[in-house]
Amino acid sequence: PELAHISPSTFVLFMIPVIPLAVAIGLFFKSWLAHTLLMLIGAASRPYEATFRVFAYAEVSTVFLLVPILGPYAQKFFMVFLVLNGLRSGHGASLTAGIIALLPMLILQMLGG
Repeated sequence: PELAHISPSTFVLFMIPVIPLAVAIGLFFKSWLAHTLLMLIGAASRPYEATFRVFAYAEVSTVFLLVPILGPYAQKFFMVFLVLNGLRSGHGASLTAGIIALLPMLILQMLGG
């Protein structure tokens, strides 16, 4: 109700600095959670920075969101592909360890869309 009088252009200008901050916070959280799970199962052979880089580089998959209809599906598939391969090359983690590290994110994707 209080935001009803704000014009769309003002709202977009307000969101410009907020969106990158929200993406960065989400990126830190996802990589922290995955790294914690990798440490719990003994598959984290490198520090948190390696896990963070894997998730940061995998964010390139969001470019698929520009494709109508099939873009969101391609983005999710490509994100999982990049993270699993990144964890394998960055940590030497097996496919099973990578899936365990991705499990919370995969469950959230299934629940939230």
